Amino acid sequence: MASPELKTITELLRARQEQAPADISFPKSRALFEQMTAAFPLPENVKSTPVDAGGIPSEWIAAQRVGDEQTIYWLHGGGYCIGSVNTHRGLLGRISAASRARVLAIDYRLAPEDPFPLAAFDRRRSRADCHRRRFCRGRTDSSDSRGFKGGR
Repeated sequence: MASPELKTITELLRARQEQAPADISFPKSRALFEQMTAAFPLPENVKSTPVDAGGIPSEWIAAQRVGDEQTIYWLHGGGYCIGSVNTHRGLLGRISAASRARVLAIDYRLAPEDPFPLAAFDRRRSRADCHRRRFCRGRTDSSDSRGFKGGR
């Protein structure tokens, strides 16, 4: 049985899809996504801290009493065209609390303003920096995107 939260998200997504015209611009689509995800703020007792990961804007998101032994390296979904750390912050706070791991969320560049392969370059750069600074020991690569493939 789906949770009430999942039902709410599913209903919001369906309603937005019905409202959005087929020729919606990326900026408008991003704004609608931001508006929708604002309904799911960062949970209490979760801290979000901006960090530079190899020149890529990123954030550490960690629930209370989470150490640095385990890290989830997170790339948000959105087809490399929409989404951001901001749209996923609430979700990532819940993942941190449930997994007892801190999350390094990467705010990679989006197409079409920054076309392929720039997002992939951002991923590689931020990941390399994570390893160089030894932030990613006990690391798990993850994403909410069906097209994500962990690793290199």
